[in-house]
Amino acid sequence: MNDNRVNNKHFFKLGDFLTDALAKYRISYDSFMLQAWDVWEDALGDFISAHTKPAAFKGGLLIVNVDNPAMMQQLHFLKKDVIAKLNKAMGKDAIKDIKFKAGADV
Repeated sequence: MNDNRVNNKHFFKLGDFLTDALAKYRISYDSFMLQAWDVWEDALGDFISAHTKPAAFKGGLLIVNVDNPAMMQQLHFLKKDVIAKLNKAMGKDAIKDIKFKAGADV
């Protein structure tokens, strides 16, 4: 019988692989967005991350899609905290401002 099982010792995080690959072949924006996606839930918690998704980043401005107006209003009050948590989780002060947008693809 042919045993095609994979050795578990060689598993790796897909996010780590993609970050390395994109850093080599694409602009730094892509690797930043992958890093933001990677830390999003841990940095902001289950509730906020369930209603939001990072969409774009340019020049210190992070665009975040939000799935409902009530959550968007609440996030405006929490903007400074969200920026601080994300920057801390990523280990750099890359995010200077956040713009929240109504987005169905959350």
